[in-house]
Amino acid sequence: MSMNSPGNYPYLNARLRAGISGFFGRGTFAGLASGTLQDLEVFLLESSYGKTFRRELVQNPHSVYQRIETALALGASDKLQKARNMARGEPEVLFEVLLSRADLHNSRLLIRSFDQEGFRGSEPLWHGYGTLSREFYHSLWVRQGFQEIMDQCFANGHAVARALAASFSDLEIAGNVVRAERKFLSLFLGYFTNLLKKSRGSNARLVAEYLGRVVDIWNINIWRRTETGKVDMAEAAGTFLPGGAHIEQKRLTQTGSIEDLLAGTPWSAIFGKKRGNDPVDFQRKLSDTFTLWQCSLLRKNPLGIEVAMGYAARQILEWNNLHITSVGIAMGFSADDIMSRLTFPGEGDV
Repeated sequence: MSMNSPGNYPYLNARLRAGISGFFGRGTFAGLASGTLQDLEVFLLESSYGKTFRRELVQNPHSVYQRIETALALGASDKLQKARNMARGEPEVLFEVLLSRADLHNSRLLIRSFDQEGFRGSEPLWHGYGTLSREFYHSLWVRQGFQEIMDQCFANGHAVARALAASFSDLEIAGNVVRAERKFLSLFLGYFTNLLKKSRGSNARLVAEYLGRVVDIWNINIWRRTETGKVDMAEAAGTFLPGGAHIEQKRLTQTGSIEDLLAGTPWSAIFGKKRGNDPVDFQRKLSDTFTLWQCSLLRKNPLGIEVAMGYAARQILEWNNLHITSVGIAMGFSADDIMSRLTFPGEGDV
């Protein structure tokens, strides 16, 4: 991969735009939410997820819900990997940064599984479209103890794997999951920021803003811990990360309310959503706002990285909506309740 090559944006973006019409709309989800898990199975068999779903029918014939979830995870990941494999030159490098969202998700799950003692619950469905493979994260999950995990990360050798090793070293010494996660995120962001420094063009700047918004989300969540009394501001100040896209360090340490913290930034859009203000819903709002921003870029520049950003975000959003729908059906939620939990792009972003 090389940032010195202008890349194949015309070809890549034409291929990605051709696939946009295949994403499921609100009406499709309304129909699925009114049905059963068996109805969802039939739908998936006829859809672009059919290949992975048929494989799951053979390998996992007994659990309807589990094979749906696995097929969705594998299908969405395969689509994103195929999209990245079409990129050459600069877009290939920028795609790696965008899809590193999978490594961030997987690594956080792994670190947080040590919040108490050892692993808890069953192994997650790893996001398989990032820099490191699903198989790599599985190999870490089954390791016994910090040292084995660190050895496996160093054996892999990639900068993201080494960042994960450093976070587990920190966790072994201090026993603080938040600090360990910050260690990982700092090194993770450093690696991808350095990749972007090889280009000064508008495409790289936009992806740099993507990373800056990842920093914003981290800092907002840390700030919220002061609001709930989990930590004081002095402790939080040492946990904030530099490099936020829209919220500077000074505002973080001198603002007294969440409304003031987010005022005048794109993050203030979360106050327009109807969900409650408990921590889980607040985190979901931040994630939705981040993803919808990327969706809004889809048609901004037909010859830039915006198309890839919007396409990847739409794929992740669809996967999440299908996951919520399957969970809602399995738990007996009404169609209206399921639909109220889904997130859709704006009319101009489809």
